Amino acid sequence: MHNPLPKMSRRYVETDRGDIHLAEAGAGDNTLVMLSITSFGGVLLDQALPQLAARGYRVLALDLMGYGRSDRRTDVWRVEDFADNIVQALERLEVTPRGLVCGHFSGWTGIEIASRGHPGLQGLVLDGTPIIARATREANKLKPPAPPAPWTEDGAHAVAKWKMVYGLIKKLDPHMILEASPSMKFRQAYLALLESVSFDPGTMDAATWFEIEEKMPLVRQPTLVMCGDYDWNLPHHPAIVAALPDAREVRFADTHPLHELSRPDRAAEYVEQLDRFFLGLST
Repeated sequence: MHNPLPKMSRRYVETDRGDIHLAEAGAGDNTLVMLSITSFGGVLLDQALPQLAARGYRVLALDLMGYGRSDRRTDVWRVEDFADNIVQALERLEVTPRGLVCGHFSGWTGIEIASRGHPGLQGLVLDGTPIIARATREANKLKPPAPPAPWTEDGAHAVAKWKMVYGLIKKLDPHMILEASPSMKFRQAYLALLESVSFDPGTMDAATWFEIEEKMPLVRQPTLVMCGDYDWNLPHHPAIVAALPDAREVRFADTHPLHELSRPDRAAEYVEQLDRFFLGLST
C-alpha cells in the first residue's frame, strides 16, 4: 500500500495592501515558495505541493495580489510592488525561503526579489517567463490604458471572455478536448483566468516599467529556466537563459506537465525537475 501524500492546507496572509491566499504542504526548514502561475493563480500548483512535501520540502504557494484567490487589485502595480508585497507576506509568515519558484508573469516578481539578494535564497526557478523588449516597453508607455470591456444585458461580454480564455488554455495544450463535464482542475483554472482578465488591471502595465535587462545580471542565485513546447513564451526562453549569470534549462517536450489540465498526474514530471535542481544545490 502506498503512503498517502501529505495534506495541503489553505489560509490567508494579511499584508498592508490586502490579503494573499496561501496553500501549504509539508514542514521543516527546507522551504520552497511558489508564486502563482499567473493568470491562473496557484491552481496549477495544487498537484505539485503534496508531492514536493512528500520529498521533504515545506512548500508555500502564494497567489500574487489580484490573481487566484488573493484580493483583487483596483490600481496598476509595478513589478516592484508585487515583489514588495510578497516579501512582506514572507516576513509576516516568518519564512526564509531556500528556493523561489515562479511561472509566467510571476517570474518578473521572482527576478526582482532575487536581484535584491533576498536573504537565504539559494535558488530561483523561472517557468515560461517572457522578456518584453525595451523598445516595445517604451512604445507602450505612450499608449493610453485599454478601456474595460463593456457589459451587456444579453451576456455577450461573457461569451467573448469565454472564447478568449478557452483559446489561451487551448494554446498551452493543443491536445485538450473539452469534455461535457470538465475536470475540477480545468474549471478552477478557467475561473481563475477569467476573473483575472475580466476585472483587474493588466499585467502588461507592470512589464512596461520593469527594466528586466538590468535586473537579470543581478540574479546571482543558480536559476532553473523551464518551458514547454506549446508555451507562448517559448521564444523568450533562450534570451532568459543567456542573460542570467548561472542558468540551467529544462524544456518539456510537447505540453508542459502543469498545463495539461486533463492529466494532473503529470505534475510528477514537474516535481522531479524541481527536486533534481534543488538537490543539486546541496552537493
